Amino acid sequence: MIFSPASALSNGISNYLLCQQYNVNVWSLESNVPGVSTLFEPTLVLLLQFGMSLIILKMCEERKIQIFCIPFQRFFNKFCRVICPPKKKKDKDDEEENSNSNSNSGIGEDEDVEREREEINADAANNVKKSRTTLIEVRHLSKRYLPKGNEIGQGTLAVADMSLRIRKGECFALLGTNGAGKTTLLNMLLRKTLPTGGGARMKGVDILTNDNDKEVAKVLGSLGYCPQHNALFEKLSCFETVKFFAEIRGVHKSLVTAYTLKCLKEADLTKFKHKKTRALSGGNKRKLQMAIAICGEPTMTTLDECSAGIDPVARRKLWGVVKRLLQKGNSVVMTSHHIEEANHLGHRVAIMDNGRLACLGTPQHLKTKYGNGYELSIKMKKKSLVGVDDEVLGVVVGLCKKAQIIERHGKDFVRVSLGMNGRDFSLMELFRALEENKERMKVDQFTVKQSELEEIFIHMTSKGNAQPNPRENGVNVEDNFERNGREQTFV
Repeated sequence: MIFSPASALSNGISNYLLCQQYNVNVWSLESNVPGVSTLFEPTLVLLLQFGMSLIILKMCEERKIQIFCIPFQRFFNKFCRVICPPKKKKDKDDEEENSNSNSNSGIGEDEDVEREREEINADAANNVKKSRTTLIEVRHLSKRYLPKGNEIGQGTLAVADMSLRIRKGECFALLGTNGAGKTTLLNMLLRKTLPTGGGARMKGVDILTNDNDKEVAKVLGSLGYCPQHNALFEKLSCFETVKFFAEIRGVHKSLVTAYTLKCLKEADLTKFKHKKTRALSGGNKRKLQMAIAICGEPTMTTLDECSAGIDPVARRKLWGVVKRLLQKGNSVVMTSHHIEEANHLGHRVAIMDNGRLACLGTPQHLKTKYGNGYELSIKMKKKSLVGVDDEVLGVVVGLCKKAQIIERHGKDFVRVSLGMNGRDFSLMELFRALEENKERMKVDQFTVKQSELEEIFIHMTSKGNAQPNPRENGVNVEDNFERNGREQTFV
């Protein structure tokens, strides 16, 4: 009866009927008739249960019960693992693979990440709580999940000692391999996941340990969020879904219809506005999530792989939506597996590896610091008796002393690493020499490009330690001269 409201209620009804039959006062503390109880005890139990329910609901609302239960959860987990220890794998190959993956932690943090942490620690020592240009400040944030199943050790370290600043009005792009900790970091900033240690401030408000619900609700209410996995009402249409969230965001009823159509148009979903969300394709569902994230004019938008599964044309349109948000002074925090997307939109890019920031800076800064500089590709004319070894390589080596051949195919094609412009060679002099002597040396095309951000991403992550095969794409030589973008081709 103590833990069951139904039992207390049934006992109270039976006691009430017995008291009426034997003429006993139902509210007296004790009954003079043997075997007959009053309503005092069942009523007291119901009041206690009601009070405990209110306290639990209040604690759940303030997220305090989760924090309160964490030590008990960890103790129970350790106790169960002591009684029933996990079985070690007998396969030696699996053991070697696990040991290699645990010991392989990438190339570590660079000096830009360390400098960012030192500046944050200095502000914390000087008790600087808010900056005019800082939107989010993360101080030594970490998250470790409890071990599960046959895992041995302290569990999975998803985010390790993260210190980071995100400025107002910038697009911060977070790159990383699967399992690097990108989504876990965003979930902690959005209070979806409790951190193991550290803290975070948003607009000067501590969003992780602050007990003032009004301040936290005001800050988080100004955010737009596109989750990694779709969270949609399957029985609503696209129009009804966006309208529902627009009304929650405070759009006036007289403007909500026109505003909903505007959001659907920006997400390229106008022709699907009356279609049920369960009938949408995977790409269109991502577009609808993007429309929900931007409705209500949020001051900061968090996009967790928003362009995953979207065709290239629609992806370009979404880039335009993000650019318009930035033009209005909004901030965007995005995670992506599309390196070109981060290079195109990100004011600053961070590469995350094994829960840590491997590097941090603008795309051009990362290319200059970690890239191999410039590469030169030369293709000779067909049916020509002159090859690249006859004179072309001599001219290139003469202008660039550190030139190294990366790839070559006979006498018709060669790809050379030149180094850094201005330090190892002069790009202008190289262009002039090749252009003036192109006909004489029988050069058909020559292409110069800078190191791509994708190459830096592979280099900075622990999964990219294996050296790539320079002849991996050697069959389709002409494809190297058909690329657009940052390459410059001279015919």
